Amino acid sequence: MPGVRARRLALAAAVLVAVALRAARLAGGPFIHPDGPAYLDLARRLAPDARAFVGYFPPGYPLAIRLMHGLGLAWEPAARAVSCVAGVLLVPLVAALATLVLDPAAGVVAAALAAVHPHLVRASTEVLPEALQAAVVAVWALLLLGPAAAGRARLAAAGVVAALAALVRPEGVVLVPLTAIAATLEPGPRRLARAALALAAAAIVLVPLVAVVHARTGIWAIGGKEAVLVARRYRVGATGVAGLVLGHPRAFFATWARFLRAQLEYTLTGIHVLLVVPLGVGLAASVRGAGERRARAVVLAAVGLLTLAIAVNPGRRYVVPLLPLVLPWAARGVERLGAAAAGRRLLRPAAVAAAGALIALAVEGLHRHEVDTAACYRVTCAWLVARYGAPLPPLVAGDVRLAYVCGAPFVLEPGGDARAALALARARGARLWVTTHRPSPAIDALVPVAERCEGKHHLTILEVRPAG
Repeated sequence: MPGVRARRLALAAAVLVAVALRAARLAGGPFIHPDGPAYLDLARRLAPDARAFVGYFPPGYPLAIRLMHGLGLAWEPAARAVSCVAGVLLVPLVAALATLVLDPAAGVVAAALAAVHPHLVRASTEVLPEALQAAVVAVWALLLLGPAAAGRARLAAAGVVAALAALVRPEGVVLVPLTAIAATLEPGPRRLARAALALAAAAIVLVPLVAVVHARTGIWAIGGKEAVLVARRYRVGATGVAGLVLGHPRAFFATWARFLRAQLEYTLTGIHVLLVVPLGVGLAASVRGAGERRARAVVLAAVGLLTLAIAVNPGRRYVVPLLPLVLPWAARGVERLGAAAAGRRLLRPAAVAAAGALIALAVEGLHRHEVDTAACYRVTCAWLVARYGAPLPPLVAGDVRLAYVCGAPFVLEPGGDARAALALARARGARLWVTTHRPSPAIDALVPVAERCEGKHHLTILEVRPAG
């Protein structure tokens, strides 16, 4: 086992690698995610309009953006800075968690994995809440799995952090009951009292927000997205996820079962194919004491419950907050595989393979997606501004990022339906429709004026003539 000084140097090196990879990705100019403009808009509205706290997205990440913006950064750089800071802090947090529940050597390996994991590198540079959520989950696990001597204060803090996780991403709410359950697994008397304390601490954070959401929307939910999500995904209106499960169980389970199959695949690929075997080896290894057994049970329960919750609206990027929980056990698997290789005198090939895997993970994290989309939108917006002047009027389009790059108000197009698009444009005061579709039938009031980009990024630009 490496000495204390060697472990500190290794952790410092992992942090430096994490900073370098994230800085390199930021320098490449990653394109904004389709959800990014909505988060920025919510952050702008938080201070002047307190009602934004019950907007489409939970307020945790927009509030962090607002605070970073207060330091002098523009809105988009502020959002990326929040994600980047959270992503870098995740390296020592994961190292501390692995050291706490396993051993110091696992902490070093886990730090290296957190530094180069491609999904963490990407999340750390996006205008998205996943990196911040991952840091919150890591803090929650450290509090919950810490030494029992910390007592009630630690459990109350874990309850509060679990509630904060729900304010960053809604599915984080499952950490609240899990905190109470884990409190009953700790040794000693008054287990139910400890569980009640954790729930009460979480309720102090969540109850006021849920009450305000209910007063404004009539549904019991953490944010406004739930009603929209339920209507779109489950074809049931005027309810949140709780109302869907309790009031429309048939509609819920019929669709959720199909979503769960997809989410299980997303979870495996989100953990990464190179880490599946080490993770399996680490989880299957014999535990060393009751504390480690409890930690493994809590981690498995958290990953399982969060996966079930994510499956309500499945997605691969939503797996990022699970990584702080699984990387320590993947690190243990790497240790076990290394020990097995050393026993068979294959340590050098194993070290080369491990180094190659780390390099492959790092290179994958630097890969830039949607370069062509970004270039197309910037060229198109430059043409629109040159022709129509700035600021542009409301823009009907299928991708909010086009309106964001152009600096124009966004109006979501109704598919390729030309008549519906025309009616919507007139109702919203839009003079332009930029679409990937070939509008049919031809309508005199929709006049094609240009085409931009090629292949799958081909755009048709139409002017909307006023009625009459």
